[in-house]
Amino acid sequence: MKHLWDILCRGSILTILLSSLLLIASAETVSYCDSIPMQLTDWNSSVSLPKFDPEMGTLTGVELKCVLNLSQGVSLENMNNNGGNFTIFINGGLLVDLPNSENISINADHSSEGELAGFDGRKDRSGPSGLNRSEVITVEPVIKNYSHIDDFIAGSADEMAILPVTATFMSKTETSGSFLSGISLMAGASVCIFYTYEPNTARKGGN
Repeated sequence: MKHLWDILCRGSILTILLSSLLLIASAETVSYCDSIPMQLTDWNSSVSLPKFDPEMGTLTGVELKCVLNLSQGVSLENMNNNGGNFTIFINGGLLVDLPNSENISINADHSSEGELAGFDGRKDRSGPSGLNRSEVITVEPVIKNYSHIDDFIAGSADEMAILPVTATFMSKTETSGSFLSGISLMAGASVCIFYTYEPNTARKGGN
Protein backbone atom coordinates (compact mmCIF):
# COMPACT_ATOMS: atom_id res chain seq x y z
CA MET A 1 0.00 0.00 0.00
CA LYS A 2 2.83 2.41 0.86
CA HIS A 3 4.49 1.64 -2.47
CA LEU A 4 1.26 2.43 -4.32
CA TRP A 5 0.88 5.69 -2.38
CA ASP A 6 4.43 6.75 -3.33
CA ILE A 7 3.68 6.07 -7.00
CA LEU A 8 0.47 8.14 -6.86
CA CYS A 9 2.27 11.05 -5.17
CA ARG A 10 5.09 11.05 -7.70
CA GLY A 11 2.56 10.90 -10.52
CA SER A 12 0.66 13.90 -9.12
CA ILE A 13 3.85 15.93 -8.78
CA LEU A 14 4.88 15.06 -12.33
CA THR A 15 1.44 16.08 -13.63
CA ILE A 16 1.68 19.46 -11.87
CA LEU A 17 5.16 20.08 -13.24
CA LEU A 18 4.12 19.16 -16.78
CA SER A 19 1.06 21.43 -16.53
CA SER A 20 3.24 24.35 -15.40
CA LEU A 21 5.71 23.77 -18.23
CA LEU A 22 2.88 23.65 -20.77
CA LEU A 23 1.48 26.96 -19.48
CA ILE A 24 4.91 28.59 -19.74
CA ALA A 25 5.47 27.16 -23.20
CA SER A 26 2.10 28.42 -24.44
CA ALA A 27 2.88 32.07 -23.55
CA GLU A 28 4.38 34.24 -26.27
CA THR A 29 6.02 37.67 -26.32
CA VAL A 30 5.96 40.48 -28.86
CA SER A 31 7.94 43.71 -28.54
CA TYR A 32 8.02 47.20 -30.07
CA CYS A 33 10.54 50.03 -29.71
CA ASP A 34 10.76 53.74 -30.48
CA SER A 35 13.64 56.15 -29.98
CA ILE A 36 14.48 59.83 -29.63
CA PRO A 37 17.71 60.97 -31.35
CA MET A 38 20.61 62.60 -29.52
CA GLN A 39 20.06 66.34 -29.03
CA LEU A 40 21.11 69.12 -26.69
CA THR A 41 19.36 69.08 -23.34
CA ASP A 42 16.94 70.09 -21.97
CA TRP A 43 14.07 68.78 -24.10
CA ASN A 44 10.52 67.43 -24.10
CA SER A 45 9.55 64.78 -26.61
CA SER A 46 7.56 61.53 -26.84
CA VAL A 47 7.68 57.95 -28.11
CA SER A 48 4.91 56.09 -29.93
CA LEU A 49 4.39 52.39 -29.21
CA PRO A 50 1.71 50.13 -30.70
CA LYS A 51 -0.85 48.91 -28.20
CA PHE A 52 -1.50 45.19 -27.90
CA ASP A 53 -3.88 43.77 -30.49
CA PRO A 54 -6.47 41.68 -28.56
CA GLU A 55 -7.04 39.56 -31.66
CA MET A 56 -3.61 38.03 -30.99
CA GLY A 57 -4.78 36.57 -27.68
CA THR A 58 -5.08 37.39 -23.98
CA LEU A 59 -2.57 39.91 -22.64
CA THR A 60 -0.99 38.66 -19.40
CA GLY A 61 1.94 41.01 -18.82
CA VAL A 62 3.47 44.34 -19.86
CA GLU A 63 7.12 45.24 -19.37
CA LEU A 64 8.90 48.41 -20.46
CA LYS A 65 12.62 49.01 -20.89
CA CYS A 66 14.05 52.53 -21.09
CA VAL A 67 17.57 53.41 -22.20
CA LEU A 68 19.19 56.83 -21.73
CA ASN A 69 21.98 57.79 -24.12
CA LEU A 70 24.09 60.61 -22.69
CA SER A 71 27.24 62.42 -23.79
CA GLN A 72 29.19 65.38 -22.46
CA GLY A 73 31.24 67.98 -24.33
CA VAL A 74 33.93 69.81 -22.33
CA SER A 75 35.78 72.95 -23.39
CA LEU A 76 38.31 74.46 -20.93
CA GLU A 77 41.20 76.93 -20.88
CA ASN A 78 43.27 77.62 -17.77
CA MET A 79 43.84 81.39 -17.60
CA ASN A 80 46.17 81.21 -14.58
CA ASN A 81 49.94 81.46 -14.82
CA ASN A 82 50.19 78.34 -12.70
CA GLY A 83 48.61 74.94 -13.31
CA GLY A 84 45.10 74.37 -12.01
CA ASN A 85 42.61 71.61 -11.27
CA PHE A 86 39.04 71.27 -12.45
CA THR A 87 36.03 69.11 -11.55
CA ILE A 88 32.84 68.86 -13.61
CA PHE A 89 29.57 67.67 -12.09
CA ILE A 90 26.50 66.52 -14.03
CA ASN A 91 23.14 65.81 -12.46
CA GLY A 92 19.75 65.10 -13.99
CA GLY A 93 17.80 62.39 -15.67
CA LEU A 94 15.13 61.11 -17.99
CA LEU A 95 11.42 60.76 -17.20
CA VAL A 96 8.93 58.71 -19.20
CA ASP A 97 5.28 59.32 -18.29
CA LEU A 98 3.04 56.25 -18.31
CA PRO A 99 -0.74 55.92 -17.94
CA ASN A 100 -2.27 55.87 -14.44
CA SER A 101 0.22 58.50 -13.25
CA GLU A 102 3.08 55.98 -13.26
CA ASN A 103 6.49 56.75 -14.76
CA ILE A 104 9.94 55.44 -15.52
CA SER A 105 12.78 57.52 -14.09
CA ILE A 106 16.47 57.24 -14.94
CA ASN A 107 18.82 59.36 -12.83
CA ALA A 108 22.34 60.23 -13.95
CA ASP A 109 25.03 61.63 -11.64
CA HIS A 110 28.51 61.93 -13.11
CA SER A 111 31.73 63.75 -12.25
CA SER A 112 35.07 64.09 -14.01
CA GLU A 113 38.25 65.87 -12.99
CA GLY A 114 41.67 66.76 -14.29
CA GLU A 115 44.56 69.19 -14.26
CA LEU A 116 45.76 71.76 -16.84
CA ALA A 117 49.08 73.57 -17.10
CA GLY A 118 49.41 77.33 -16.79
CA PHE A 119 48.06 79.55 -19.59
CA ASP A 120 50.07 79.14 -22.80
CA GLY A 121 48.98 82.49 -24.29
CA ARG A 122 46.30 81.10 -26.63
CA LYS A 123 42.60 80.88 -25.76
CA ASP A 124 42.14 77.93 -28.09
CA ARG A 125 41.07 75.26 -25.57
CA SER A 126 44.02 73.14 -26.66
CA GLY A 127 47.68 72.65 -25.82
CA PRO A 128 48.87 72.06 -22.26
CA SER A 129 46.57 74.73 -20.79
CA GLY A 130 43.42 73.74 -22.71
CA LEU A 131 41.00 70.89 -23.14
CA ASN A 132 38.37 70.11 -25.76
CA ARG A 133 36.82 66.66 -25.61
CA SER A 134 33.58 64.70 -25.72
CA GLU A 135 32.73 61.76 -23.49
CA VAL A 136 30.01 59.12 -23.59
CA ILE A 137 28.48 58.65 -20.15
CA THR A 138 27.26 55.14 -19.41
CA VAL A 139 23.87 54.93 -17.71
CA GLU A 140 22.18 51.67 -16.69
CA PRO A 141 18.82 51.03 -18.39
CA VAL A 142 15.65 50.71 -16.32
CA ILE A 143 13.08 47.90 -16.68
CA LYS A 144 9.57 48.26 -15.27
CA ASN A 145 6.71 45.79 -14.98
CA TYR A 146 3.47 47.67 -15.60
CA SER A 147 0.55 46.41 -13.52
CA HIS A 148 -2.41 48.12 -15.25
CA ILE A 149 -2.07 46.06 -18.42
CA ASP A 150 -5.51 47.05 -19.76
CA ASP A 151 -4.07 50.51 -20.47
CA PHE A 152 -2.05 48.98 -23.30
CA ILE A 153 -4.81 46.94 -24.96
CA ALA A 154 -5.87 48.49 -28.27
CA GLY A 155 -9.49 49.53 -28.62
CA SER A 156 -9.17 50.02 -32.37
CA ALA A 157 -6.91 48.87 -35.18
CA ASP A 158 -3.35 50.23 -35.05
CA GLU A 159 -3.97 52.24 -31.86
CA MET A 160 -0.77 53.76 -30.45
CA ALA A 161 0.32 54.65 -26.93
CA ILE A 162 1.97 58.09 -26.87
CA LEU A 163 4.37 58.38 -23.93
CA PRO A 164 5.84 61.83 -23.07
CA VAL A 165 9.60 61.83 -22.42
CA THR A 166 11.58 64.61 -20.71
CA ALA A 167 15.36 65.02 -20.34
CA THR A 168 16.56 67.58 -17.78
CA PHE A 169 20.18 68.09 -16.69
CA MET A 170 22.37 70.56 -14.81
CA SER A 171 26.15 70.93 -14.93
CA LYS A 172 28.62 72.69 -12.63
CA THR A 173 32.34 73.33 -13.01
CA GLU A 174 34.67 73.88 -10.04
CA THR A 175 38.21 75.14 -10.70
CA SER A 176 41.22 76.26 -8.68
CA GLY A 177 41.42 79.70 -10.25
CA SER A 178 40.26 81.41 -13.43
CA PHE A 179 39.15 79.07 -16.22
CA LEU A 180 37.25 79.65 -19.45
CA SER A 181 34.75 76.81 -19.54
CA GLY A 182 31.94 75.48 -21.65
CA ILE A 183 29.90 72.33 -21.00
CA SER A 184 27.39 70.86 -23.44
CA LEU A 185 25.14 67.87 -22.78
CA MET A 186 23.39 65.73 -25.36
CA ALA A 187 20.80 63.10 -24.57
CA GLY A 188 18.73 60.60 -26.49
CA ALA A 189 16.50 57.74 -25.43
CA SER A 190 14.85 54.53 -26.52
CA VAL A 191 11.78 52.88 -25.03
CA CYS A 192 10.73 49.29 -25.71
CA ILE A 193 7.54 47.53 -24.63
CA PHE A 194 7.19 43.77 -24.25
CA TYR A 195 3.75 42.13 -24.32
CA THR A 196 3.39 38.62 -22.87
CA TYR A 197 0.18 36.91 -23.95
CA GLU A 198 -1.68 33.64 -24.38
CA PRO A 199 -2.35 33.19 -28.11
CA ASN A 200 -5.85 32.59 -29.34
CA THR A 201 -6.34 28.87 -30.03
CA ALA A 202 -7.69 29.47 -33.54
CA ARG A 203 -4.86 31.86 -34.40
CA LYS A 204 -2.22 29.52 -32.97
CA GLY A 205 -3.60 26.63 -34.99
CA GLY A 206 -3.57 28.70 -38.16
CA ASN A 207 -7.36 28.63 -38.64
